[in-house]
Amino acid sequence: MRKHLNDYLFSPLAWVLTICLIVLLLSVMLLLTPFGVKMLASSADASLKELTIKGVSGSILTGLHIDKIIWDDGDSISLDNVDLKIQHYDTNRGRLVAEKITAGRLNINFENSDKSSGGDITSLPDFGLPLNINAHLIQLDSLQITKNIKDDPQSRDLLFQIKNI
Repeated sequence: MRKHLNDYLFSPLAWVLTICLIVLLLSVMLLLTPFGVKMLASSADASLKELTIKGVSGSILTGLHIDKIIWDDGDSISLDNVDLKIQHYDTNRGRLVAEKITAGRLNINFENSDKSSGGDITSLPDFGLPLNINAHLIQLDSLQITKNIKDDPQSRDLLFQIKNI
């Protein structure tokens, strides 16, 4: 029995397979090419008002380099010069598994509020990261923890600092 071209063009199965193939190719392009990673970072930056991402390069296969990441929801966390080598994403636990994370500086700035610990710098207020990351090795050049001064939002009080970790 001969099939005509119309049988293939108007087959629902052919359209479903074509759409699945297009979605698969787009997801591979987004995740594995430098252009795709830049596009994902800029869309995440635009969709989340607390998140700022600057200077993304590399891909998930070769490793990512990010110049600056800032998460600011009152208390702010910023990372400079982040290099990230991703192994896989654990969908069961909802976390990113990384082989190595290297950052130049981690700066945690606490908003001046009543939940802070007064003058005791050994107990810090709770803060959370926006993404669950399980890393085998984390390297930091420096860690700085600051707190906003009550009457001057531009000034910060240094609570803790360590360099050459």
